Amino acid sequence: MPWVHKHGIKDYYGLAALCSQYPKIRMNFNLVPSLLSQIQDYSDNNAHDIFLELSAKPVSELSISEKTFILKNFFSAQLDTMITPHERYHELYAKTRNEYKSNEQFVKIFSDQDIRDLQCWNNLAWFHPVLFESDPHLFELKNKQREFSENDKNYILTKIHDTLAQIIPLHKKLQDNKQIEISTTPFYHPILPLLCNMQSARVAMPNVPLPHGNFDFCVDADNQLKKAVDFHTQAFGAPPKGLWPSEGSVSPEILPFIAKNGFSWFATDELNLFNTINRHLNRNANGELDSPEILYKPYKITVNGSTVHVIFRDHKLSDMFGFDYQRYAPEKAVNDFFGRLEYLKNRTTDDSPFLVSIILDGENPWEHYPNNGMDMLRPLFKRLSETPGIETVRISDFINKFPNTCGELKHIHSGSWIKSNFSIWVGEDEDNAAWTCLRKTREVLEAAANDTNVFPARLKKAWECLYAAEGSDWFWWYGNDFFTPLAAEFDGLFRKHLMNAFSFLRLDVPAFLYEPIKHYSAQGNTIKKPESFLNINLDGKISSYFEWISAGRYSSRQDKTVMEKSESGFFSDIYFGFDRDNIYLRLDTSKNPRESFDDDMNVHIIFTKPSFKKIVVKDLKKEINFCIISKPSNECSMPVFSVAMRDVMEIACPLFKLGFNPEDTVEFCVELKRDDTVIERVPSQTMLKFQLPPKDFETVNWQA
Repeated sequence: MPWVHKHGIKDYYGLAALCSQYPKIRMNFNLVPSLLSQIQDYSDNNAHDIFLELSAKPVSELSISEKTFILKNFFSAQLDTMITPHERYHELYAKTRNEYKSNEQFVKIFSDQDIRDLQCWNNLAWFHPVLFESDPHLFELKNKQREFSENDKNYILTKIHDTLAQIIPLHKKLQDNKQIEISTTPFYHPILPLLCNMQSARVAMPNVPLPHGNFDFCVDADNQLKKAVDFHTQAFGAPPKGLWPSEGSVSPEILPFIAKNGFSWFATDELNLFNTINRHLNRNANGELDSPEILYKPYKITVNGSTVHVIFRDHKLSDMFGFDYQRYAPEKAVNDFFGRLEYLKNRTTDDSPFLVSIILDGENPWEHYPNNGMDMLRPLFKRLSETPGIETVRISDFINKFPNTCGELKHIHSGSWIKSNFSIWVGEDEDNAAWTCLRKTREVLEAAANDTNVFPARLKKAWECLYAAEGSDWFWWYGNDFFTPLAAEFDGLFRKHLMNAFSFLRLDVPAFLYEPIKHYSAQGNTIKKPESFLNINLDGKISSYFEWISAGRYSSRQDKTVMEKSESGFFSDIYFGFDRDNIYLRLDTSKNPRESFDDDMNVHIIFTKPSFKKIVVKDLKKEINFCIISKPSNECSMPVFSVAMRDVMEIACPLFKLGFNPEDTVEFCVELKRDDTVIERVPSQTMLKFQLPPKDFETVNWQA
């Protein structure tokens, strides 16, 4: 998915660059380490995504399916603010609105120049306006609108790379010039309170269903913070003083780890403050607080003899920028904001200043604003720089300058910035199933830590996979809270991290990780169920049209949920079926199987139901070996004649060898592996499912 590089050339670079143009502005930037790590991967040429790859490919070399992907996915931007303002981009968008019976027919209405222009606009529309101001040639390309050349496109792609490489140095420069303070977040963005104590969810939701088992992951919470501090220190030359816990999620249990890792302050939402002090949050009809002196100051908490400060975001003002001001005329938005600040200023009863904390996602709002919010932000920054009595501050500077303004708290409520609870990330069946997968995997890693036969380097990589799976965004898409058309991809990626942990330990991936958590099924004509007994001549050839006609079939080429190009995969179709005594599988490859497979590849057919079994086909370039594995230590060889590979790979396996019985529901997938690495899984996000026939299947089927 392309969002790191696209937001990188827009907001991650642009807001800092805009700040640098207003030297009196002081700002606080929170940069999540796992995001910065991805940005570094792009700038080091280690990261790639299909959007960049297909942008770079010359139009003359694009296949039909690649052109189709471009025409259906290169408008992934806000229509009103990022597509419509650009005449040529909107012209191409309008041209794709018609429906056609086939991809070939659809692609034919677009010339090579159309597609090249779209390759360019898919990227041009995401550049932040400050980049067009500072780069005359980029500005010239935007105004050119159409008839782009391959050289034009290559310049745009080079600009993407160069901009991504500037993001961390630009922030460090602003930090070193004391214009901004950079805070951090636990490395992979986990919900720390749930790692430390799953029961903390019941503080705000007493009756919420929780996953079963022991969820004392305090060590992980500590390591996520330590990794963040280490990464931040390396990137910016000094450890962070401030912390934005993922999603503003706080609880008493996380405070010792915040103090232990050297943070002097952290931030969360106003509702967590009011729940902590048992006060009702009252706002007037205009959204202004009745008691501003409660919210607009830092608080301090004593943790194991150390003092940690906490600030609380003004939820209303933050959401005005995040969701409301985009619908205002720029001047009206700025006037409204300053009117609210003047109201607060007039409520001050002594010389103590109010600290008004406006905290919002730095990348999400601006694409909903015309001109990426610049028409509002420029006059806002100018007025903030010039208005007496209102000053932008770095958080640490305020705490150090006005220590006497701080209130005191004895504890803190358990909640996030959303509804002051954790309902987004736990409680629904899918959320809890994901937590259970996490717990089961972690138990295996804990056992491996005591196994002297496990290489430390492999164990370290396995823990890294687990930490990545602890990130909050996987749980964001589980349950019914939010919708994304890529839910299946997120589900697959979450489970893939956990699968990788097992692979690094050289353990078989357990069956529960092959089961999709997100309720998902392949769409359209991608899966056909078996219809009747098969009569297969196991020779690796399609002996006749009728040989596999009654088999079930999965077509990866037709699976619209798969983001990857079908040409990049090894397997194009999977056929599956049975006779009275055997299961049959046919694996079709994009090219001749002998040409497709390398010497070190092997094929795994993994059954998760009715019981875990795995068929492994090895030595694909030589004399093929075939075996069934039910446990890592229990291996059973099968005769070589059960596998044949010429034009296709055909496999027959007796049901009694698998331990399957009539009417069992069978679920399976196919993996192509090189050593311990999974190269391809088909289907990528779900399992193929069919039911074995009853004993009287022939009679019933004949009567039907």
